[in-house]
This record gives sequence, C-alpha cells and structure tokens, in this order.
Amino acid sequence: MRDIASLSRPELLELRSQVHEAIENAFAREKKQLALASAERAAATHGFFLSDLVNPSHPSRHAKLGLTARYRNPGNSTETWTGRGWPPRWIIDSLTAGGDLSELEC
Repeated sequence: MRDIASLSRPELLELRSQVHEAIENAFAREKKQLALASAERAAATHGFFLSDLVNPSHPSRHAKLGLTARYRNPGNSTETWTGRGWPPRWIIDSLTAGGDLSELEC
C-alpha cells in the first residue's frame, strides 16, 4: 500500500481520478453481471438457454455436448428439455397439473 500522506497534491488528484475510474468500472461490471444473471433466469423459466435466444445461429451448449431433447412441450413444439438441469416452467406446470413426465417425451 502506498503512503498517501507523502504524495503531492497533483499525485493525490491523479490517484483520486484513478480510484473514481476504478469504482465506475467495478459498478459497470457488477451491473452487467446482474443483468446477465437475470436474463439467464428469465430464459430458463421458458425452457431456453440465453445463448439460444441471443445468437440462435450458433448451436446451443446442449448441441455441443451431443445432448438431444428428451421432452417436448405439447403446446409449443419449439420448447424442449434434455432432462438435465432445472426443468422449464412448462414441465413444472404439467407435473403440478397432475400430468406424467412420460407424456411429454419426444
């Protein structure tokens, strides 16, 4: 740690400027991380990965891993689930309504 008591006034002003910039950068990073986490949760509640929605031309993480969909939403055939990770909202809603998971198999 620097001994700031021995710094000159211009050096202190420069240090203050650097600290202010570092605080602003940290705030921007935190804000971006919170927004990204919120967007990922929102996408997951609808059975998607955020990467599938943001850049659909690229294969999803599941496709890269060679995972195939095991379950399909009967109300929207584009919504699928591999059976890994948190189940999407439509799976939860179906099970809560008394449905069976085997009814949703592809």
